Amino acid sequence: MTALDARGSEWKKWDLHVHTPASLRQSYGGDSPEVWERFIKEIENLPPSFTVLGINDYWFLDGYKRLRSEHAKGRMQNIRALFPVIEMRLNQFGGSESKLSRANLHVIFDPELDPDLIESQFVNALRPSYQLDPAGGNLWQALITRESLQDLGRKIKLTVPEDRLSQYGSDLEEGFNGLNVTLESVQEILKGHAFKNRSILALGKTEWADIKWAEGAIPSKKHLINVADIVFTAFEETSSWAKSRQVLVDNEVTATLLDCSDAHTWSTDTANKDRLGNCETWIRSTPSFAGLVHALSEFDSRVYVGNEPDDLRRRREAPERIIDSISVRPIKGSNSALFDYTIPLNQGLVAIIGNKGQGKSALLDCLARAGNSSRTDYFAFLNRQRFLNPKNKLSTQFLAELTLADKTNHSVGLADPHAAANLERVEYLPQRLIETICASDPLSPENGAFDGELARVLFHHIDEVDRAGEETLESLLRLRTKSIDAAIARARIEVDAKAALLVALDHERNEVSLTDLAKRRAEIALQVEAANVDLQAAKLHLESLEAGAEEPSSVKSDREALATSTAESMRLTERVTTLTAEGARLSKQLTELLAVEQAADHLSQQATHLNVDYRQTVELEVGDIVSVVVDTQAIAKARSDRQERQTVIKGEVFVSRQFLSQLAEKCDTLRANLSVQDGVREAARREVEQLKKRLEALTGDASEPESLKGLDLRIGRVGDIPAEFDKALTELMALTSSIFDQMMLRIRTIREVYKPAEDFARNDDLASAAGITFDANVRFSSKWERISEVLDGRRNTDLLTRLEELRGALDPMDRDEVLAATFEMLKRLECEGGDWLKPARPLSAGFKSNASPAETVARLAGLTWLETSFNLSGNGVPLAQLSPGERGLILLLFYLVLDRSDTPLLLDQPEENLDNSAVRRVLVPALQQAKLRRQVVVVTHNANLAVVGDADQIVHCSFDGVSFSLESGPLASLKTGELVIDVLEGARPAFENRRKKYEEVVVQPLL
Repeated sequence: MTALDARGSEWKKWDLHVHTPASLRQSYGGDSPEVWERFIKEIENLPPSFTVLGINDYWFLDGYKRLRSEHAKGRMQNIRALFPVIEMRLNQFGGSESKLSRANLHVIFDPELDPDLIESQFVNALRPSYQLDPAGGNLWQALITRESLQDLGRKIKLTVPEDRLSQYGSDLEEGFNGLNVTLESVQEILKGHAFKNRSILALGKTEWADIKWAEGAIPSKKHLINVADIVFTAFEETSSWAKSRQVLVDNEVTATLLDCSDAHTWSTDTANKDRLGNCETWIRSTPSFAGLVHALSEFDSRVYVGNEPDDLRRRREAPERIIDSISVRPIKGSNSALFDYTIPLNQGLVAIIGNKGQGKSALLDCLARAGNSSRTDYFAFLNRQRFLNPKNKLSTQFLAELTLADKTNHSVGLADPHAAANLERVEYLPQRLIETICASDPLSPENGAFDGELARVLFHHIDEVDRAGEETLESLLRLRTKSIDAAIARARIEVDAKAALLVALDHERNEVSLTDLAKRRAEIALQVEAANVDLQAAKLHLESLEAGAEEPSSVKSDREALATSTAESMRLTERVTTLTAEGARLSKQLTELLAVEQAADHLSQQATHLNVDYRQTVELEVGDIVSVVVDTQAIAKARSDRQERQTVIKGEVFVSRQFLSQLAEKCDTLRANLSVQDGVREAARREVEQLKKRLEALTGDASEPESLKGLDLRIGRVGDIPAEFDKALTELMALTSSIFDQMMLRIRTIREVYKPAEDFARNDDLASAAGITFDANVRFSSKWERISEVLDGRRNTDLLTRLEELRGALDPMDRDEVLAATFEMLKRLECEGGDWLKPARPLSAGFKSNASPAETVARLAGLTWLETSFNLSGNGVPLAQLSPGERGLILLLFYLVLDRSDTPLLLDQPEENLDNSAVRRVLVPALQQAKLRRQVVVVTHNANLAVVGDADQIVHCSFDGVSFSLESGPLASLKTGELVIDVLEGARPAFENRRKKYEEVVVQPLL
């Protein structure tokens, strides 16, 4: 088998309608040796793209025989095959009433047939007859020979008036022009064993088109073209081929339309479209009759009419993306013959077949190793459990060399590791990797491998201009959502503060009830009233004592000094209280000033970063888009003024407290003197003073929570807390709403990034049929479960039940539902059992002892229990709900259909875990679609994939116990075809047995 045959089916030009000088003497200028030599040389000068010529003769194969002989002598070796073609006129007229013509029928024979056999068994089997006068005397019926045609011409001329004989040619010419055959006679002869499956019919489109779609002629016109295997014509411009073919399709007739030269003259006669070499029909097949039949059976993918098929353009434009051959051989000095082969590879679909243990996985792994695949952990053969086992001394004795279409070679040892610094020249999808990816729980962290594979494929759909210089989908998404994520983070910081405030307010309002406070105030009020009665009685007693006698001057002097000192002490105490309050206020202001200064500094830094990002984005050296003006002098002055005032206050308070200490000592001394000098009256005065202090203590002020005034303040405060709590809750929910809006903005941004892939999937027939759809939405995150984990189950039975219900009932994409659910959960935390129809309780009462109520409130209101996600579905079923096999099919579709990469793709048994229906309906069309864009090499045991999938090359692997060996070729090769039947169909007897049962037992019902 030649190297070309080993590579399988490749694009070459086929011209199946070349007339020779033997059949067109006048057009070529004679039938001399010189004309034939020129004819052969012109064929030898046809472009290298030509591979097959159909040599067209009228009735006799003289021209074909001559060219066949020259080819056997070594001439025209650029032409791989010469097909014998016999052209004849049918007895069916076309054209108009004024200009009639015959439809031309061509029979294309297998070049393996001997031309003498064709003449004896076909030409001689045609026995047309003509009755040329009314009486039946001028009758012609004979074998078709030159002599009989001369006889026919002579008989025709006998029927012509003598004055018109000058308008006729020789007897041979007139016999030739007058001879017509019936379609039925041709078909009947070709049914014989000599030509069964060795010939096909071709019809000239031009003559057929001249047959009018007249009433009564339509069935015969359609019948004529529909029995033909090929319709051909010589196009003025091949750009009209698609339109012409579509007309045939629309008329529901044979549409296997080819462009052929219909060569009647030399290639130099550029004014004549019917010239040698003027053909733009490309056929992807081996140059044989079986190859032609194969191509016709897969016409849309194996026949191209035009300047150049896309495959050839791709090979020319990106040869570094096509593997030309793979060689696996022992290193120098090795005595092992385990691997020693080189195999050329087709740039389309290559199917590797063979029985178990015959080296299929070994070949694919060698391809992957030489292509520097990073997926070495999933290799089926080249792994440490098999060939690369450290105990196997052979593992280091072989090299794999990849030769690309750009003629570069890349060699690597089979035991060498993946070279991370080098380019990966292949995309390898081993079966173990597919199983690992698709068998993981879609909700588990391991599922990241699946998401990563999809993300890599989807990234290729984004135009490079829109990638913003990013190299992965993840980094692009981070860039596009950076500002959104920052906004969410800022809002959640505010949520944390509001949640802490909310919990503090709840604690404050639930610490003591309003009833308790009122009860305690009533008790204090009674004590105040009693103290006041006692004070008045003590005052009256003192007054009675003071009215009874004149006190000594020394006592009077001490009492006046005590009154003065006490008044001064009270004044200083009030002053210290006022100064201390002012100092606390200033301290708070200084703290807030520091926060303002830090915030202003942070704002300035943000502005600087924004301006830097702007300049880098627009590639300008200067220019700001954000200006932040911070009056640092004003901040400094405000801080300085307050610090100075604090210093003054501290000094004055210090001095005052020293003076108060001195006054206290003086008062104590005066009271002692008075007690000695006037014990009775001083005791009465001391009782009055003590009662006054008791009354003051009971009355108190705002700083004393258990005093009358303190309780009044607290009672008033309790009344204000609900409004403050509701305000804080409202502000918290506003932040929740803002966060949800940002999440939805993130969803829209993600959808914009995925839109190119979504549009492609929607418009691609296979992806659409598989129901592949993309979406981004909001879903529950893993933090949802943490909410119930921190709750006291005994005190939250209703809330826990509701949380379970919400997981299944809540639509995370519905803004109103999310906000309502958040508000509901916050309110339920305030109620017994988590049931908001039950009595209120402290918010913290529903939590476990080690839980933080403020953290949970922040988690709820901050919507950390939700997350934005990208979602993929197949036929309306979310990816998470698909079976491993269905997920595997989706993954394969991503690589075969959605992946826009043109890197060679290696697949190991992609049909594994798929039923034959899925293989036929989805996988086969996907492979056929993928090979139009990239080279695909696949190991398979499935006939649907290799045969129905129409592999361009089939590589058969075998192992004889000593060495691995390969056989390669197209399906149209008899040897390759038999190997396919043996391996994939269980040998021909088994295949024939199944075929017979299907045909004879599984009978379709009559319509």
